[in-house]
Amino acid sequence: MAEIVTDSAPPGTIPPPGGVGDPGGGEPGEIGEHGHSDRGDLIMRDRVLEQIARRAVLDIDGVVASTGRAGALLGGVAALGGSYPNTRVDASGAVPAIEVTVAVTWPCEVARVCRDAAANVEQELERLTGIRPSRVDVGVGRIVSDERTARKGFAVLPPAGDADAESAESAESTDATHRGDVIDITTDTTKRKNAAPAAFPGAAIAGAVIGVLLLGLAAVGIHDHIVRFGWVEGTPWTESTARWVASSTWQNWMWAVAVVLVIVGLWLLWLAVKPRRKTHIRLADYEVMWTRRGDLARRVSTVMRSVPGVAHASTVVHRRRVSTSVTTDVPVDRAVLHSAANDAVSAVRRTPRIRIRTRSVHSQQTEGADT
Repeated sequence: MAEIVTDSAPPGTIPPPGGVGDPGGGEPGEIGEHGHSDRGDLIMRDRVLEQIARRAVLDIDGVVASTGRAGALLGGVAALGGSYPNTRVDASGAVPAIEVTVAVTWPCEVARVCRDAAANVEQELERLTGIRPSRVDVGVGRIVSDERTARKGFAVLPPAGDADAESAESAESTDATHRGDVIDITTDTTKRKNAAPAAFPGAAIAGAVIGVLLLGLAAVGIHDHIVRFGWVEGTPWTESTARWVASSTWQNWMWAVAVVLVIVGLWLLWLAVKPRRKTHIRLADYEVMWTRRGDLARRVSTVMRSVPGVAHASTVVHRRRVSTSVTTDVPVDRAVLHSAANDAVSAVRRTPRIRIRTRSVHSQQTEGADT
């Protein structure tokens, strides 16, 4: 805990003769047996410094207060997805050190925000308490999107009714500016080609198996050396194997072994040169951003379910095709469904072919009854 020595007595206290806090009548300001002035000490708890640091970082543009679901249930523990900013004071030394973990908005200059936050914490602590911390460490624990997507999966919709044309134009301009900023931030600045995210290479599994076999061969060599040195009794395994091979003659079953070895060798060669399966799809407007096929399928299904008359939709995204199965409770124009699906997949660079299968709830019930 931090400690400050004050030069005045607590409010409402009548100083005794000889000075504040000096019952023995000593001179004012005389140092007592505990090393402090006899005029009194002001003890400041660590949580006071933590609260000051927390308010100081929130004054910086780009730092926001954020609370995760797990943290809200577990009392705001930042390590478990709790509340930010999270502050901690280390008072083990002569001068306290401050550690702050913050949540920042996207997009922002993270390095600049952290520098400004550290400087402001140091300044506010010195201004309000007179304590200058030995150091202020600022870390980023979470990146929060802007207000429109502050909660994952939710968006702030415009109010119902006729919107003002000027407000609509302003909103469109803001969206365009924000989109342009995101594109600029994610623009590739390197000259080399960026590889798309890919699946785990098959050669890695074969390499692990071969590595285990080589370790077994090394164990055989160690055993033969121990036998040769006379530490244990026995016959070297490699010597016995060499004698068996030298005394062997060609047998018909060796044809099968040779064929199997050729097949295994070709298979390992194919694993070494086979390109890895692409697991993500490149986005159209961003050079170094991809999305998963599963996420694109969820997007298409969500857009299809928003079409009036659609009760259920499920989507499977293949390499070059998107297959959607739609269940409707009223007749729906297929052109409307295709238009919605095209809008959903327009964000990817290579637009896949769309295949839509429609089924009616009423026809399913009738077919079930006939069956």
